[in-house]
Parts: sequence; C-alpha cells; structure tokens
Amino acid sequence: MPVLFIYLLKVNLVLILFYLAYRFLLRPLTFHYLNRYFLLVGVCFSSVYPFIDVAGFLQKHGELGTQIAIILPDWKTNILSAEIQNTINYWYLLELVFWSGVALMAIRLTIQFISLYRIHRNSVRDELQGRTFRNVSGELNPFSFWKNIYLNPAQYKGKELEAILKHEEIHVKEWHTLDVLIAELSTVFYWFNPGAWLTKQAVKENLEFITDHKILQTGTDTKSYQYSLLHFSAISNTSPLVNNFNFLTLKKRIIMMNKKRS
Repeated sequence: MPVLFIYLLKVNLVLILFYLAYRFLLRPLTFHYLNRYFLLVGVCFSSVYPFIDVAGFLQKHGELGTQIAIILPDWKTNILSAEIQNTINYWYLLELVFWSGVALMAIRLTIQFISLYRIHRNSVRDELQGRTFRNVSGELNPFSFWKNIYLNPAQYKGKELEAILKHEEIHVKEWHTLDVLIAELSTVFYWFNPGAWLTKQAVKENLEFITDHKILQTGTDTKSYQYSLLHFSAISNTSPLVNNFNFLTLKKRIIMMNKKRS
C-alpha cells in the first residue's frame, strides 16, 4: 500500500475516534470550551501524528524490498515485477480519485470565499449601539466572518437587533471563524470520510453552544433570546464558512440552554 493511503487510513481512523469520543462522552456535558479544544486538537492531531511513523516505515519497506530481490530467482522476479506494476496502476487510479475529490472540494471552498467577498464588497461600514458592523442590503441572515459582523438592521426591532449584535460580537472576539475554517479544510482533504463532516458539524454546533452560554451570562432573558432564535429560523444560511445567528441545530441549542450545568 502506498504511503499516501497508509497516511490517510491512520488520519481518518483517528478522526473518527475523536468524533465518537466527543459524540458519546463530551457532547452531553456542558463543558463547551473543553469540547472546543478537544475537537480542534482532534482535527489537528489526526493530521500530524502519522508523520512520526512514515520515515521508519519507508526504511523498513526499503530493506524488505532489497531482501526479496536478492533471494528470488530471475523468473520469480519478473512475475513479482508484473504484479507490482498492476498494483501500481490500481493505486494510481485510487490516488487520482482522491486528488480529484480534493480539487473539487477546494473549488467549492474557493467559490464560497468569492461569495463572501461579494457580500463584503457590497456592504458598507456602519455603527450601531457602539458596535461596528457591515451594513448589507436585502434579506440576509445576520452572520460574522473573521472580524466583521454582517447584517441588515432594517430587518429587526430594537431588542432583536441588540441580541444579534451581542451574539455575533462573541463569535468575532473569540475567533470562532478560525475553528470553522480548520474544520472546512479537513473536509477538503478528507472529503470521503463521514467523520470529517460530522466533526465539522460538531465544531459549528459547539461554537453556538459557547455563544449562547455567553449571551445568557450577560443577563439576557433566556425565553426572549430563544424566541428571537425561533424568529430567524426560517431565514436561510448565507454560507457554511460563517457563524450564523440562526443555526440548523436550533432544537439542540434550546435544550442545551435549559440544561443543568455539568
């Protein structure tokens, strides 16, 4: 088996194990910051740790190949060479499929960045309640990306607008976009692994748990905040790259907000 596929096998097995540990051990708990670091470590560690064994594997593989070449007679060497050639062709096709998937996912990610850039270019810098944001036109679900908040203030009333600004400001201050981008990059290179997609979903879900908890710590009324989430649940999300005020796991977020602290 080529080194690339041994690497991918190790990475994706560990990534699945990290997700399962999160899903069945940590997710039911309210240790959201611990879960955030656990998921990020899972994605980063799974991608790095196989490199420790690659050099040793290559050295042993080379020694084994040399011994076989010395022991086998010429006619067996020819047969072995033919089998190796067929194996190379087989792995080459798999490698082609893998890199094709990576290329398609990279194109998808690039298109999402272009879409966000267009929104940014068509927005204007504005200020409300002492908070800076990017004023956009049309019906748009409020979201944040990196250090900017994007929303159309004409869509919302006073209390709703305040809750949105508080929510997105937490995303911005705590660098939640970085978590989302790391998770997105993992799906580019591990697009074939359900664990990568589930981990990405878990990362975004946990960031919303963190933000909801921080919002309620400021003294915001829990029921009013939950009603505001329900109000925006019908508006479609802008991009998977951003932190949206509305999120698909709304029911889970409300359950977590009402849950007793672990």
